[in-house]
Order: sequence, then structure tokens, then C-alpha cells
Amino acid sequence: MHLHSHVMAWNYAALQLNSVGKFVVRPGESVKGYRLPAGTFLYVGRGKARVRVDDTEYEAESDFVCHAGRGSSLHIAQAEQVFEYYLIGYQAIAADPSSSQPSPLRWPGDPFKEQYGVMPRTPIPLRLKVEQMHGQWQQAGTLEQFHAKGLFHQFVYEVLGELLEAGRDEESADLVSLAVRYMSAHYAEPLTLESLSSLLNCTGRQLQRLFKTKLLIGPIDYLIRLRMDKAKTLLRQTDVPLKQIAEAVGYEDGYHFSRMFKKHENVSPGLYREQGRSAAGERRRHFPSRPSRNAIAAPEPQGYSNFGSSSGKNRVIPHLKGELVLTRKPARIVVLDYQYIDHLAALGEIPVGSVIGTSDNSAFPAYLADRLGDVKVLGTKEMPDLEAILSCEPDLIVCTRFQEELYDRLSMIAPTLMFDRNEDWRFTLLKIGRIVGKLREARRLLDRHRKKLERLQAALADHLAGKTVALVRPRDRIIRLHTTAHRTAELLYRDLGLAAPGMTAGAGNTSLPIPLETLPNLRADHLFVLEDDSNLQLADEFRSTPIWRGLEAVRENRVYTANTTLWVGYYGPIAIGRVLDEVAAALLRPAT
Repeated sequence: MHLHSHVMAWNYAALQLNSVGKFVVRPGESVKGYRLPAGTFLYVGRGKARVRVDDTEYEAESDFVCHAGRGSSLHIAQAEQVFEYYLIGYQAIAADPSSSQPSPLRWPGDPFKEQYGVMPRTPIPLRLKVEQMHGQWQQAGTLEQFHAKGLFHQFVYEVLGELLEAGRDEESADLVSLAVRYMSAHYAEPLTLESLSSLLNCTGRQLQRLFKTKLLIGPIDYLIRLRMDKAKTLLRQTDVPLKQIAEAVGYEDGYHFSRMFKKHENVSPGLYREQGRSAAGERRRHFPSRPSRNAIAAPEPQGYSNFGSSSGKNRVIPHLKGELVLTRKPARIVVLDYQYIDHLAALGEIPVGSVIGTSDNSAFPAYLADRLGDVKVLGTKEMPDLEAILSCEPDLIVCTRFQEELYDRLSMIAPTLMFDRNEDWRFTLLKIGRIVGKLREARRLLDRHRKKLERLQAALADHLAGKTVALVRPRDRIIRLHTTAHRTAELLYRDLGLAAPGMTAGAGNTSLPIPLETLPNLRADHLFVLEDDSNLQLADEFRSTPIWRGLEAVRENRVYTANTTLWVGYYGPIAIGRVLDEVAAALLRPAT
């Protein structure tokens, strides 16, 4: 990077702040292949995770800053702790100070597509700028957004100052790049810090410092990470013995390799291979790549086939914390994710207490409100009220990973099951059916759902003729585009077989934050817009813009409003049935 030219380019650029979004990756979640719609700064608020931009990987932790150009691919590896980050999107037209015309080509390369990362030596000024900028951007007023733009200039100033202070020139960056390329080609050889630095004609201390500055990790740690990634690929995709894999990735014996693998991956190589194959088998068995009768019918999860439906025998319920033995049907159930209210209500059971959502002002959705008059409110899934839970005197608590830190305390109140809240709702219904002794009823509900899906799928295929359908939600001053990986979007794309716009397919994350300005690139023929009490004003603001009014789906009257709470929050049989009814009403109406 030519730092002087880089600073000059920013000095003469006309800047437009597009978005300031705050995002959270929870333990076990990841972000895969998010294509940045504009020049972007990533700033880490808290936590630690491996972040990759195109082919460059960083060990990112609190206060780390990364810049990438438009079109770059962002990946965040599966988090082991809560990872909070900001994405600050902007547009820049670089101008040559000697010319009256904008000319981004007069600088060496394109300064606004440069990719780099830096760990600030004085992080507090940057943190304050980011938090202020995000706070102002959330405000609806023009003056507040103008303030955010001013803060963005100050933020860039601080970042450039950090780059200059670190003295990061092209020669230094080239040393790291050369080392990375050499290790990628020779990772199976006995490399050391001394041999690498000798090859690059620098000192070991210099190479260590440059790696720490650029990648926040030492060269040998980078080599080990590279070897582990190669080993995981071989374990997943081949039957090669462990000894041969060890030699293939640079270890003389299988014992040393196994110790290193377990240290870095928290599991032995053999168990990693076994788990990978089991997971792949389950995905093939339960979720075929194309919509099929098996996918719609949602076969039972493995391990449930021997349980009775309503007998007096003990039931062993597998969950994320192991197994729970139920000796009788629980009479007083507390749920700490409101979607389970839907499952219970569908089976004629009502919990004694539940957390509530925060998107709408009402405690419970209208379609269930008449059944939930006696249900005690227990706070939110993010902040459940332990005293209120205790007062319910439950004999069973159902929670998710949202309450991971509270699990031990919950288990002291009553036996506690922890489920995956994003598990296919049909699997969850079977589990709930077993818990309350109504497995037959659960199966009948799934059979009716399957038949309804088949009828609607056939009707939509004839009516839409391949037209694309997208699901979006205005939020945080941007548009959240729900991808094909989102659990509700799967209803549209996997179960109903609807065509997805190209932007929604292939992304590992369940939603993509995109500025309003890029929404026309979606090119959706039909658009479902999720709204609730928390985003009504923003949705109305977006609808009043020329960009929104210019969308083909808007001009052709093919935009449909849907309630976020119903479509996303209450992920159960009653809500899903109502969503199908709304999809049918919207997409099967006669053309106007």
C-alpha cells in the first residue's frame, strides 16, 4: 500500500455514508460468503473470531478494524463466544486535486478497494466514533445522519493515523504475503521460524512482528492453522489412515499429529471424521437438495423410533445437554422461547409461563391471544425473569442456547431441556408430542401439513412459471434480505419450490444486510416485506423513496406485507399454516 497516496485519495474523495449496522454472531453461528455491496469497514465491538476477507484471514478481536472494497467476500468462522461487529458501508469518488473532474484512476491502484486490517494502538477514540456513528445512524432525522457522516470522516482519520503510525508499507506487506504463499505450498515440510525468515531474507523477530501486525497471529501459529485446515479436509473427504494424513500435513507421526489436532480443534481426528460423516448422512437423509415428498414429510429425528406415544413408560428425551428421563407427563411447562407456545397450542397444551417477543407491542400474537390469557409473562428470551420462572412452580423448562449461561440455574428450578431454536419445526413438534404424550396427534398434524404443501406447491408451480420471490425486512436503517438458509425462507424455497433471486442463494448466513440503494439489484418478481411495531416507521420511510417506488415488483403491484412475529418469531405448526395461507392469497391472486 502506498500510504501517502492512500491518505491523499481519502483527502480528496467525495464520501457518501451508506449504512452503519451492528451485528452479532452467537456461539455456533457463522457468516459465509457475504458479498460486500460497497466499500466497507468492519469494526469488532467485542469477542474474538476468525475473519476472512477474500483470501486473507485475520484473528479478529475487540477493536480490530478491517477495510475491504466493494464485492469482497466476507467470512466469519463459527464463533466460540459472542462476536459483535459493525459494518460501515460507504461510497467514494476519488478526485485528482489537479483536475476539476472526479478521477479515481489517477491514484496508484484503487485506494478504496485496498484490503487491510489493523489493531489500533489507541483504540478508545475509534470505539467512541463507531458507537456514536451507529447511534446517530439509527435516528430517522436528516441532521442525525449528517452527524453520522461527519463522525465517519473522523473515524477514517483515526484509522489512517493508525496505519501511518504502524509504518505499514508495501515491502512489509509483501513479506507476509510471500511467507503465506510459501507456507501454502510447503506446509508438509519441516518449516521453522528461522527457516522461513532465512528464505525471506529477514530476521525471525521482524517476520513475527509483521505477521502480528497484519494477521494478528504469529507465522508458526498460522502454519499450524493451515495444517489443521488441510487435515480436516482430508478427514472429511477421504478414508486415508491417520498416520498418512499426519505425514501429508507435516507431522512425522500420528501421535504428535493427534495431540496437536485435539489441542486446536477440541476433538480427536478420529471423532472429527466420525462426526463429519454422521452429520453429512443426516443432512442427506432429512434434507434432499430439491423439494421432495421426503423433505415435506419431515421424517422423525434419529433415535426417536422406540418411544411410545402416550404410555406410562419412561421417556428418554435427547437434547443439547444430553438426555432427560421423563417418568410422567409434565403438567406445568415453562418455555423460554415463544415459538414453543405454538407447538404446545397445536397439540392442545398451554404452558404456564413463557417469554415474549419484542417486535410487536402486544405480549402474544393475535392468532394465539385468546388461548393464552393465563400464561405468565417471564421476560424475554434474551433476559428471562428467574424469579417469575420460580413462581410458576414448573415441572419442566424448555429453553435454547439463548439461555446457555442460565442453564445450571434453570436446572435447579426444574428439569430443563435445551433445544436448537432453528431446528426444523417439524422435528420439534415430534419432540414436543413425545413430551406431552401426544405423538400420534403430532404425526397427524404433520400429515395434514404435508398434503397442504403438496397442493399449494403444485398450484404455485403452474401459476408463477418460475418467477422469483424474495423475503426482506427493513431494519437498522438497511434492508435485511433473508437468504435460502433462513428457516422461514426455506418454507418458500425448499418446501414450496419457489424460485429464489440470485442474491439469496448460496449464502451460509441466514440474512444479508444490504443498503436500500442496492435493492434494485435483487430483481425479485414478487416481494414479501416483513413489518412489525419496531420497524413500521422505517418501512414507511423506505416506501416513500424513489428507489423503492422504482422497483419492478412495486410498479407491478407484487409487494406483500407480512407480520414479522407470525412469519419469523412463532416457528410452529399453527403459524406455518397461516403463513402458507398468506402465501397462497398473495401469489395465487389473479393478475391485475
